[in-house]
Formats: sequence, structure tokens, C-alpha cells
Amino acid sequence: EAGVEVVLPYREQSSARDVREGDAIEVAVMEVSEHKGAVRLIVSAGGPGFVIAQLKARVPKDKWERVKIVKAVREEGRATKILITSTDPDFDALSAVAGEGGRIIRRVADEIKERIDLLGPSDDILDMAEDALAPASISDIEQDAE
Repeated sequence: EAGVEVVLPYREQSSARDVREGDAIEVAVMEVSEHKGAVRLIVSAGGPGFVIAQLKARVPKDKWERVKIVKAVREEGRATKILITSTDPDFDALSAVAGEGGRIIRRVADEIKERIDLLGPSDDILDMAEDALAPASISDIEQDAE
């Protein structure tokens, strides 16, 4: 009998609450596939995928299609950092995701009650590391010769 299987991977679970079978929770669908004749949904309820889904729902589709999420990390309840680039060199992906005047990013941050930092790629790996570690103050940073 075909059905629907919903999978909530550990990395996408919310650390703010225990989830038990039968609990009603807000999730974002990350992936849809077929598995053994059933529809399989991979969902997120607290990992970085949840934040990305919230942003994707608010950024116009024609803009989101040119956004590339390189990496996202989340410390739930505190901060999410998302490294963003574009599939189009003439497109400002950071501005598209932030929204006019930061409207989109502020709205999502307010809803999830945490800070969201959008980071763009940089040719200077040290600058990129400093941005990724902010708001921590860096006393010294070194780059290996490799």
C-alpha cells in the first residue's frame, strides 16, 4: 500500500523541544522523493534547512532561482549564518535574500527569535573567516601557507 513517509533527520530537529510520534509541529519540506512505492518527505523543524525554507518562502521565485546557498549553520535560539552566492555574476544574491531595506531577513529573524547573518563569498579567506566568526572579536588569525 502506497503512503507517505515523513523523515525528520536528527540534524534538522529542534533542540528547543522533544518531538514524539503524533506531535503536531511546524516543519519545512526539504526534499520529496519516492521510496519503496511511497512518497518520502524529508523535513526540517529546527536545523539550518528550516531557516532557509523560511527565507525561500519570502524571496520572489525569479530571484531565489539565482541564489546559491553554499553553507548554512545554525545554533538554534541564538544565530544562523548562511554563506550565499549567485548563479548569475551580475545578480546581488545577498540583497535579494535580505530584501529591500533588510525587510525579509528581519521578518524571519523576528519569527524565529534569533539573529541571521548572511555572508557573501570573498577572495580574502581571512576576511571571510572574520565575518563568519562575528560577533566574536578576533585577536589573531593566521593562514597556513597551503
